[in-house]
Amino acid sequence: MSVARALHADCATVHELAGADGRALLRAEVGPPGQLGWTVVGDDVVVRATGFHSILTARVRPNGRVWGVVSAFARRPDAFDPQDALVMESIANVLATAIDRKSAGDAFRSWEARFAAGFESSLLGSLIVGPDSRLLEVNRAFGDMLGYEPDELVGVSFLGITPAGDAAVNARQFQGMLELSENRVRTTKRFLHRDGHIVHVELNVVSIHPPEGGSRCFFVQAQDITDRLRAETARAEAEHALRSRELTFSQIFMGNPLPMWLFELDGGRFLEVNAAVSEKYGYRRDELVSMRVQDIRAPEDAARLEEFIDALRRDGSAYSDSGLWTHLRRDGTAMEVNIYSHRVPYRGHDAALMIAYDLTARRQAESALRESEERLRTLVVNVPVVLFALDRRGTLISAEGRALRTLGLRTADIVGHSAFSVYPDHELVRSVLTRALEGEEFSTVVEIGDVTLEGSFRPLLDENGTVREVIGVATDISERTRAESELRRRIAELHLADEERRRLLGHLVTAQEEERRRVANHVHDEALPTIAAAIMLVGQLGDQLPGREEAETLRSIEEALAAAVHQLRHLIGGLRPPGLDHGRLVPAIRAAARSTFPAEVEVTVTGELATEPRGAAREVMYRIAQEALANCRTHAGATRVEVDLADVDGGVRVTIRDDGRGFDAGDTAESPALGHLGIISMRERAELVGGRWQIRSRPGAGTVVEYWLPSHRDHGG
Repeated sequence: MSVARALHADCATVHELAGADGRALLRAEVGPPGQLGWTVVGDDVVVRATGFHSILTARVRPNGRVWGVVSAFARRPDAFDPQDALVMESIANVLATAIDRKSAGDAFRSWEARFAAGFESSLLGSLIVGPDSRLLEVNRAFGDMLGYEPDELVGVSFLGITPAGDAAVNARQFQGMLELSENRVRTTKRFLHRDGHIVHVELNVVSIHPPEGGSRCFFVQAQDITDRLRAETARAEAEHALRSRELTFSQIFMGNPLPMWLFELDGGRFLEVNAAVSEKYGYRRDELVSMRVQDIRAPEDAARLEEFIDALRRDGSAYSDSGLWTHLRRDGTAMEVNIYSHRVPYRGHDAALMIAYDLTARRQAESALRESEERLRTLVVNVPVVLFALDRRGTLISAEGRALRTLGLRTADIVGHSAFSVYPDHELVRSVLTRALEGEEFSTVVEIGDVTLEGSFRPLLDENGTVREVIGVATDISERTRAESELRRRIAELHLADEERRRLLGHLVTAQEEERRRVANHVHDEALPTIAAAIMLVGQLGDQLPGREEAETLRSIEEALAAAVHQLRHLIGGLRPPGLDHGRLVPAIRAAARSTFPAEVEVTVTGELATEPRGAAREVMYRIAQEALANCRTHAGATRVEVDLADVDGGVRVTIRDDGRGFDAGDTAESPALGHLGIISMRERAELVGGRWQIRSRPGAGTVVEYWLPSHRDHGG
């Protein structure tokens, strides 16, 4: 063999790693037979040689795959050098090239046959698309996918079987594929079926480059994924619905104001609890989920609870009322609850959903209702009322109350009979009953003999708005009516007496003013001239007496007479101020205010009246101001006094304010006899002419007297 000769070897072999039983096939051997043995270990041939001391091997790698091994053997030691190894490697490469060429030709011919058979028989749609987007080859599966015969699609542009809305986008995508350097692309596309519906297709596109050059085309495998997309959409919708149900359940469960929990039927362990359980039972959530339902039950309910859980295991799928139970709070107190149960799967557990209605409040409410009903019954029996109910035909359903006895009726005699038959001849009673049965809600007063009743009627309507019942309450107000009549009579008498009192007071005031005027005129016309004449006589007498002592005595008499004149003039001003007869009210009050107080007290009087009060009103306004100013001078110790007059509501409002020591006006109002009779006088004067008067004061905060009088009012009012 040329290999052995080229290497000066005694023997050379070529082995192919293709044994069906894991052994190497000997393709060529040169040298003494029977002296070689071999085994396959992975991709290597381990050669065992007898009588040879030097071995040189090289792998044969056609197309990068280990095909076999070329070996050379020599009996002498160290027969091969590095140059021989390069020669052996070159021989292996030549052999690999020859194998490549032979294999490529065989493979191409085999591939063409396999491709043609596979293209037509493929269960996936297969097609070849040219660079102008036209279909060059189409298999049966793709034609069936779109409802066409394969030859009907050959020569058709893929854009012609594309929905109009996708055509522009698909054209740009195809142009992009022509420009891409990648040989393999996966994408999805919508095709138009022959009958018009949309077919969703997943495409695997492989670029084909002709060996002789030219534009590339595309081998495409198409898989109809319409059903898969529908399934995925349905699954997504189902998952969304499931999440929504889980969210809804969580919202209903966790946010429910009623205590709710899930527990495992096998063992009774709490699986989940809502916030209301923690609130009602006093445990934290982490404590509850480590407990069992047996832990919140009274010991005497243990056997019943086991029977209940067994019943749930047998048939607990329906939501049901599980009865009344006694539960224990964390603090040991008992709580009566009504339990509703439902067997449900929960996160892989055979579980039960429980809802607890706390009956504590209801029991308390029932007890309170019974007490209220008893009180109402006691009240109805002991107060003069009648409670009654009518059906839609006017039949008395119920009637009770003490007022029945006043009317001479008994419950047993009228219940079950028409209310119209109780007083058949009383037109007002019949009219009232008719109004009530027609659905009117009202109250009215009815007289039956000597009894006066105040009745209230309220209709109860059904779902159609028709009167179902009428509830009525009739109160015996006979005593009240008689009392009101007597009260009205006495009030009228009091009004008459008050009018008479006002008339008499008016005459008294008029008489007082007339008497004051008469006294003032008498003092002015008679007393003052007489005293003035006496002063003149004393003066003349003093001039005639020679003695000094007598002269001093006469001067003392003259001074006393002058003081009397001054006091009499002041008295005249108080009895009948000149301003009341000849001037205006504001200046008259201003003069009275300034003459009342010493110079060190600051006094201001403000206000202008558009209409000057006349008659009694004018006199009373002045006298009240005069009294208030006198009280202020005597009791207040004020340093500043303000008086303001203003036209208000057809009258005059007068406000007198001081900064004096003040007093408790409430105590004075309750006990006016304690040195404050002037307050009564001022109030009565104001009321006498139809006015209003009030006083406001606090210790240390001064006093305000305010009154309003109509501008024109006679004493007789």
